[in-house]
Amino acid sequence: MFRTLLLALILATLSAKAQPDTSLLHKAYHQQSRLLLDQFLEKWYQNNLLPDSSKTKQKSVINEVISAFYTKENLVKMDEYEYFQKSYKNTDYLFLPDTISIYSIKQDTNTRYVSKKGESKGVIKNFRTVIPSSNKKVIYLHAEDKKMFDDFLLINLPKGITKENIKYIINERVKRQHFLSLAVALSHSSSWGFNVTPVTYPNFVGVYLNEKSTTAIVEFRSTKGGGAEAIFKKSGNTWVFSSVHPTWME
Repeated sequence: MFRTLLLALILATLSAKAQPDTSLLHKAYHQQSRLLLDQFLEKWYQNNLLPDSSKTKQKSVINEVISAFYTKENLVKMDEYEYFQKSYKNTDYLFLPDTISIYSIKQDTNTRYVSKKGESKGVIKNFRTVIPSSNKKVIYLHAEDKKMFDDFLLINLPKGITKENIKYIINERVKRQHFLSLAVALSHSSSWGFNVTPVTYPNFVGVYLNEKSTTAIVEFRSTKGGGAEAIFKKSGNTWVFSSVHPTWME
């Protein structure tokens, strides 16, 4: 019984350590301190380094595909690199999801909207990968992190709020977004500031693999707004970019 309680306490402690110190973030903002913001992000980054220890063949394949997606050469071919470099050149951190959805497709395909044809094979949690095109530090966002940013960015409006207060809150959101953007590569979609989680575009959503793992389609959010699918073909030990197709626009 004691060992069970001790284990539960240790797990709870580790979980608490993984959560960022939001009080430091709020303090940084109210003091407009880039130093404190950097301290907040660096602590979060250090707690964010440990990936899922379990390794499978599927995870290895997905990691190879996503690493190929983020090479400079392929980002250029997808017309994503210029925005990636110019918009984020003065920042130190990238925000990416820590989960990625996996799907299977029955045959090789170059058709658009393959996401409507895939069969779900689950989700990889605690996903970590290599970003060859950037030397920035990557913070992978857990689902729980959304609430933290919703609170900081004043996303959840109380009922019965007046138009004057809404105007103030929207203005305050913009200021807080700008403050975070001093250090983090944040993407601004048309819905930004209403009900979104800060992320760095382009960011992966899911990967679709054929049975032999020779064709992979990466579903992602584009720097141009909306979504897209990038098709890769396996050639030897290398994933070669084939084509990219927009799937929806904002």
